[in-house]
Amino acid sequence: MQCGALLSSSSSLYLKLPLICETRPNTFKDSFAAAYCNYDNNGGGGGGDDNSSVETICLPHHVKLITSPSNPFVKHCLKLRQSSSYRHLHASVLLVGSTPIREICMFQKIRGLLYSYCSNENMKQENFLSWFPSPHRLLVLDGIQDPGNLGTLLRSAMAFGWGGVFLLPGCCDPFNDKALRASRGASFQLPIVSGDWIHLEALKDELQMKILAGHPADDDKLKSVTLLSRMFVDSLADTKICVILGSEGNGLSEKSRQEAELVAIPMTGEFESLNVSVAGGILLYMLQPANHILL
Repeated sequence: MQCGALLSSSSSLYLKLPLICETRPNTFKDSFAAAYCNYDNNGGGGGGDDNSSVETICLPHHVKLITSPSNPFVKHCLKLRQSSSYRHLHASVLLVGSTPIREICMFQKIRGLLYSYCSNENMKQENFLSWFPSPHRLLVLDGIQDPGNLGTLLRSAMAFGWGGVFLLPGCCDPFNDKALRASRGASFQLPIVSGDWIHLEALKDELQMKILAGHPADDDKLKSVTLLSRMFVDSLADTKICVILGSEGNGLSEKSRQEAELVAIPMTGEFESLNVSVAGGILLYMLQPANHILL
């Protein structure tokens, strides 16, 4: 059996979450059903048996009967899974598999899709604060194309208490299957904003943020690179910062190298660089908000 959850930007914190369950029966008309999970303020199942969050199995209210693969609801679900533009158009995501569903159900609050796209060049501080209510630490991804790496970075950002993620052009869709699996539910907890450099610069100016970028120590001859250290981290404790991570193959874009202070992770081994999700995890941990550090 294969399970899927359908989430949209209108998903409420504690209302019923529709789950689409696909089985392999003898007849197609029985192959899709929708289960509804209730969430109370403590994140547990609401109503019925306390040991189970699943109350009923039925089709969504607008789908009376499925007898064919040509059913509009089936086509809608397939398009949600396969097409990034279709997901953005409908502000909805299809989760496939029991593991991703269990992972998002572990959270006390399911926040739905906290995804925005910058379309206005004349942004003000209130716009940015509506996207990032806690902008003390923001992660910026510059052309991250591997969904596994992107999802892992979202998971790390949430684990270390960062306030959100800004996606520059060239990044993959954070809501495709592989990214969702790698994020382990973080995609539905972190604010994610997609935009261009003009929006990132406006965010930096309005919120008075400092921009850092991860970069190999010996890979830039035209600009100095600061080595990551506890002293450097402590100097930024009260400073709002954005940390940019570049793509796996090409590294930082030219614009990112120009605008950011470059920061390198000291390494005594013979390798010149780390995988972006590994390097990102180290930077996110070292630069996490002071009130989130446990050690």
